[in-house]
Amino acid sequence: MSFASGVGISTGIDYNAMIRQIRSINSRPISLIRQNQSKLQQKQQALGVIKQALLNLKGKAESLNSSGSFLSLSATSTDGNVLLANASNEAAIGDYSVKVRQLAQAHRIASQGVADIDATPIAAGAGKFEFKVGDGATVAIDVTNGMSLRQLRDAINNQNAGVRASIINDGTASHANRLVLTATSSGAANSIAIVANDTSLNLGATTIEEAYAATGNAFDGTVTSSGVYTGTTTRNIVVQITEAGAVGAAKFKVSYDGGVTWSADNAFTTSAGPQDITGALGEGVMLAFGAGTQDFAVGDRFTIDAFAPELQKAQDALIEVDGVTVSRATNVFTDVIQGVTLTAKKVSEETQVIKVLNSNNSVQTKLQDLVNAYNDVVEKVQELTKYDKETNERAPLFGDSAVNSILSGLRSRVIGTVPGLETYNALSQIGITLDSTGKLQMDSAKVNSALNENLDAVKALFIQGATSGSSSIKFKAATSATTPGAYDVVITQAAEQAAISGANVLGPAGLAANERLVITHNGAAVSVDLTAGMTITEIVAKLNEEFSNGGLGAQAINDGGKLKITSTAYGSEETITVVSNQDAGAVNQLGIGTTKLSASGVDVAGTIAGITATGSGQVLRGAENSHVAGLELEVTTKTPLSTEVHYSKGISTSVFEQLDNLTKASTGLFDTRERSYTRQITDLDDRVDVLNQRLDTEEAAMRKKFTALETKISALQTQGNFLLSQLSSLIAT
Repeated sequence: MSFASGVGISTGIDYNAMIRQIRSINSRPISLIRQNQSKLQQKQQALGVIKQALLNLKGKAESLNSSGSFLSLSATSTDGNVLLANASNEAAIGDYSVKVRQLAQAHRIASQGVADIDATPIAAGAGKFEFKVGDGATVAIDVTNGMSLRQLRDAINNQNAGVRASIINDGTASHANRLVLTATSSGAANSIAIVANDTSLNLGATTIEEAYAATGNAFDGTVTSSGVYTGTTTRNIVVQITEAGAVGAAKFKVSYDGGVTWSADNAFTTSAGPQDITGALGEGVMLAFGAGTQDFAVGDRFTIDAFAPELQKAQDALIEVDGVTVSRATNVFTDVIQGVTLTAKKVSEETQVIKVLNSNNSVQTKLQDLVNAYNDVVEKVQELTKYDKETNERAPLFGDSAVNSILSGLRSRVIGTVPGLETYNALSQIGITLDSTGKLQMDSAKVNSALNENLDAVKALFIQGATSGSSSIKFKAATSATTPGAYDVVITQAAEQAAISGANVLGPAGLAANERLVITHNGAAVSVDLTAGMTITEIVAKLNEEFSNGGLGAQAINDGGKLKITSTAYGSEETITVVSNQDAGAVNQLGIGTTKLSASGVDVAGTIAGITATGSGQVLRGAENSHVAGLELEVTTKTPLSTEVHYSKGISTSVFEQLDNLTKASTGLFDTRERSYTRQITDLDDRVDVLNQRLDTEEAAMRKKFTALETKISALQTQGNFLLSQLSSLIAT
């Protein structure tokens, strides 16, 4: 027989149809499994929707979870053309008075001009051109015979040594190309010093350059400049004839700024002998004329460059903040007012008022975002857990207790009170309430009023923090393990810096002899040479400069005439050693001695809630595995004390911690449930595979039986036909 057509040749039976019907009946368990898989997948997808909504809410809570992120501070200045101000969220709200006294400048010096930057040689032989910036290392450049201005410029720039070299064409008729060196960093400490100069360039002394006549002058005699220039700035001096005549009779006027402003007409009379043409300036530029074949004509011009190498001096920026003068090497002041960056733009006698303000609009926007994100979670949970009585349809997460408990937990955190707060301890007090549908509603006017009345109280409602009975104890941090409440804090040992003091009070005459100190801080060392005659004030300044340059976390102090060296940080991890090359008993020396002195800091010690806490520097941490675990307090007291600290966990902090645990990768509820659903779906796939294999086996067996049946029937039909044929033959005979 053949199943090519699905119908038996001998019987005419449609075996394929029979097999399909039988397989369909036997496949009903697979259909049930697929339905279960579909429900699991719907639950998995629904959980993913809720998880995404919770992550969004977590992000909004995080934006209100710290003082820096809660506040949105701005700083304004009376005149932004004089002083710019920018505030970070670490700034303190208030007004500050600032005057810009001086702008920082980078040192800039120039050489006299040369005719051509490539063809004019600046060196007659081999040698060196050496320079340094401030107290930096000396940089040496090889000078070669016939070296050009361009070659020297490029050699300087290739050093990348804090100096930028350029060539300026000043537009004069001859020798117009000047080498200009500019320090790449501003500030008085970054002046350029020429240490060695084997070129013909003058970078140090003022000069009066050669006078020359303008093309087209009528006068064809000689013009000669001379004198010793005493000015401090480079001047392009222009002489113009205002009354024609011969030498001794013709008159002229003078401009000291290249022709922008002028003296009075006929202010000077031409002379064969040198005369000072700088007038009231008295800067020593002399000019003389020699008669030619043609006299002076009105409009004839002559030019002299009086050259001062220092184009711009190195200087610090100076500002006055609330009456205190502060200097910095740049025009940007980042550490004068906490959290505020000031940028000096122009010197002015006018006082600039810097106002640091909080933006209520920004806070309200963040609060509204939090409300919207919470309401989105409520909508998603309600939609995915509902039961429709009319259609009898159940949402994918209907009856899911874990999801319902999430919403219940969020609701209690959002509408509950925050322990330990006095002014505002619930959202309803600032205008955020829960409506009948379980969603939040925000009254913007009431929220704005609360922000204006007591910003700190609103902030405390949202972010974790602590108040203390002592200004020497401040809240630093806490974790989800920290329980809100009021706790007694007892400080038994104040933190201390590592400190070493010299034995001698240094008198007004200063050191009697040179003294070398070697100071180490946490393994890093500096060696400082102090010279005879240095006072205690000068010694302290020198040491602090060396500590700063060497990156040491140490500071020198004038302790009543004695030298005291301490670590800048506190705690037992801070160590300092000091040794001198002078005996401790040497008269009019520091009294450190030739035997190395060592000192270590001390960690703060005490209890929180009656439990011994862990001290690290000035930070006291609550004991692990206790209700104050994770609580960190910064303790700045110098003596033992006892006080009470009230720790509260703000609404944003509480919501963030809950959602952080729920949505945490691998260990959070959602990832755990997702893995569980994935496992169940995979297990059901495996069961389907087993059932399909069983059905395939059954189908193969049925086909084998049907084939055997068809073969048997075909054989019987053949035998029957043969017998009929034989019977027919017998009857015929």
